[in-house]
Amino acid sequence: MRVLAHAAEAVCSLVTCCRQLCSRRPADLSHAPTRPCTQYTQVAGNSSSVSNNTANAGDGGAVRCRHFDSLEVARSSSVCLNRALGGGRGGALFAQGMGAERNTTLIAVTHGSHLDGNQADQAGGAVFAAESRVLGLAVAGGSSIDANAASGFDGGGALKLQHLGRMEVTDGSSVSGNTAATGQGGAVSAEGVWEWRVERLLVANGSRVDGNWAAQAGGAFSTNIPLTEFQVHMRKRVIGAYTAEWFYVPVVPSVVLVLAAPHYYCPTSRPLPSCCPPACRC
Repeated sequence: MRVLAHAAEAVCSLVTCCRQLCSRRPADLSHAPTRPCTQYTQVAGNSSSVSNNTANAGDGGAVRCRHFDSLEVARSSSVCLNRALGGGRGGALFAQGMGAERNTTLIAVTHGSHLDGNQADQAGGAVFAAESRVLGLAVAGGSSIDANAASGFDGGGALKLQHLGRMEVTDGSSVSGNTAATGQGGAVSAEGVWEWRVERLLVANGSRVDGNWAAQAGGAFSTNIPLTEFQVHMRKRVIGAYTAEWFYVPVVPSVVLVLAAPHYYCPTSRPLPSCCPPACRC
């Protein structure tokens, strides 16, 4: 399937970065996918919906598979209100993954689309891919990954992954209100691959990462490996991610934190402390 023309530039840019990441990895990972950026697995497109499905006693509320090369929810489509019950993982999509054998190029929710309100009894409220090395996550064009929930100890209120190379939330999009009830990573939990690194977390152009909650580390994002760059800029919000920290990563000297005005970056105690400007308060 082809990515929409008006979203292609942003998504292809992220894919290009993902390929560059692949090129810098050890030789045993050099066979990562290098398909053109216009070729994707399109789960929902053109105002389509994959919603209100239930796996009553197992994984994958809507879809269960061994592996996916990429996941696209595009063109005002929705993957919402799916449930994996009875100890299930992956409220909407479950993929066991193939580890070092094959990487997942991109998870993209674009142009007014939604991956919202999915629920898993265990990990990965929306997506569980705990043996998948996901090179990029893009939420763009007024899209959302909101109000997903995972109840189990492994966390990942919205996504539970083995590794995430980059995460970009842009153009008025949101990753909000996701919950890891007993685990870590209110929105995203990625265990990490130690020879790799999380290259970038970006929230830009009126986007929001707020109201996420985790019982353990990483109210919004949790990983066990170093983060190279965290950028928040151009009238956006990163607030109300209710644990001790918005994201959890090992503290290393290479981390670059960029907060470009005008911006608000709020500490994550509840209620918000007085240091937060009024415009930052919910």
